[in-house]
Amino acid sequence: MQDLHAASIDVDTNLISRFLAKYERPNTIRIYRQNLVRFFGTESVTIRDAEAITTEYVNKQIEKAEDALAPATVEGFVTATTIFFDWLCAMDAIRKNPANKHLIRRRRKSSGKQRKIFALTKEEAKRLLAATLVGPLNNPRNPARRNHTIVLTLLNCLLRRSEVGAMDVEHIRNLHGHWVLDLPEAKGGSNQFVKIPLHVMQAIQNMRAVYGVESGPLWRSVGRTKGARLSTRQICHMIKQAGKRAGLSCEISTHTLRHTGCTLALEAGATLHQVKIHARHKSVSTTMRYIHQRDKLNNSAADLIGV
Repeated sequence: MQDLHAASIDVDTNLISRFLAKYERPNTIRIYRQNLVRFFGTESVTIRDAEAITTEYVNKQIEKAEDALAPATVEGFVTATTIFFDWLCAMDAIRKNPANKHLIRRRRKSSGKQRKIFALTKEEAKRLLAATLVGPLNNPRNPARRNHTIVLTLLNCLLRRSEVGAMDVEHIRNLHGHWVLDLPEAKGGSNQFVKIPLHVMQAIQNMRAVYGVESGPLWRSVGRTKGARLSTRQICHMIKQAGKRAGLSCEISTHTLRHTGCTLALEAGATLHQVKIHARHKSVSTTMRYIHQRDKLNNSAADLIGV
């Protein structure tokens, strides 16, 4: 073993906690922690545990992950593991990275063109919005107006779960006569913003007035932990419950609403380029998936069999 004192790592140091201390974004910390705990099977890993890991063991863990997780999730799992061992090498805590990309197995790929995109129809989206409006809307103890505004924002601004969860009052500003939301937790990096349509902005302002939200987290608990930032898990639970009240057969998620917004925009005549920019897709091929699925269903051979 290398001289660990130079790297301020001793035999009892919890390497996962020490590794995560490098990061600031809560979502990054959560995802890396989840993947490393999945890999090691424990939340506390010492240098002896790390030294015992072989490339053979890494490949077995990847194989197990492929049997249980979606390909994109497996890639995140592998990335977190590789970066963790790269960090240990950089700290001179271990000599070789057992998860080096040149040593580990190639992962199975999925075809994005064939992946099902689940989106609501416009009528279903309206039913979902209506299902959030339960009870007296101007009662600061009733979360209905908050919930309605969250769903409205997700549908129109095409936000990811982490992005809607991180929204603060200070992230909303006026730019060239338009309202925009700065995105500190954006997947594609910092310095991104998205336009907020006027009717959504009006709903946000009305919601802030009802709950007395002047600064800080935009979405807050109105219950036992009144004033605390609403977690992404709570937001997802709220959407699922509203989906059930709306009589929607499938479970609705934040990503369902992002897909729905993209689909409804295209159906209303938006160009691929417009949707790509608004959804912040890295490639137009991602946006094209919505067109491929629609065309596949509209021009299916199933309609010509006639038996």
